[in-house]
Amino acid sequence: MLLIAALDPRTELHTYDMKGTGGLGPVGDRISHRHAVGDDDEAIEYAIRDFRDLRTELRRRTKMVRSLSRDICPELKVMSELASKKELGLHPSVIGVDECQVFFEYPKYKDEYEEICTDLVKRGPATEIVLLLATQRPDAKAQPIGISANASARWWNGSCPGCPLGKCTERRVACLRHLSEGKPPCSWEVNGSFDASSQSGASLTSRIGVTSSCRRALWPSTWPRIRARTATGAA
Repeated sequence: MLLIAALDPRTELHTYDMKGTGGLGPVGDRISHRHAVGDDDEAIEYAIRDFRDLRTELRRRTKMVRSLSRDICPELKVMSELASKKELGLHPSVIGVDECQVFFEYPKYKDEYEEICTDLVKRGPATEIVLLLATQRPDAKAQPIGISANASARWWNGSCPGCPLGKCTERRVACLRHLSEGKPPCSWEVNGSFDASSQSGASLTSRIGVTSSCRRALWPSTWPRIRARTATGAA
């Protein structure tokens, strides 16, 4: 997802590899605006300062959108044309965090991380601020309910053996709902992505190469169009 975002020259990337193995290095070390690796105190402190700045930026952007005339911003959210106007400072800002549970389990800042991330998930998309959170097990501890419940897109790549309903789409949707509520998922096997808000599924992973495990993500307003094109078999 970060590589896709990096293809847009307007995008400002903030990347955090909390696993600490350097997996985000190809993006983070070369083109990221902010980047940190590891779960040590220095990396956590660096990240929380950046997240505070991102919330300040979110507030600035909401004021900017509110100040624009309806002729320029009729939908009260940032679209591609507005994002291209450098003088407005509404370019895409994408934050990617691998093993995000590290933030929410860090004693000193876990509450502040949860508060800021929840705000970014809820209000960020309208201002072209995108938060991507990845974790091995997306339960309520790894991704607090205020965050997971407001994520507009979720990707799951995994398998749970023994489900009697197996590949039933309704069962898959129920599993995702359980995960968003912090409950253990039902057993199912699937490689794909699902839009929980509309309770429908489309196999985006095979088309855009998302192969990492157990991740939830939020993406701008272009995603509904991408989902629609994928569902109809468009390239």
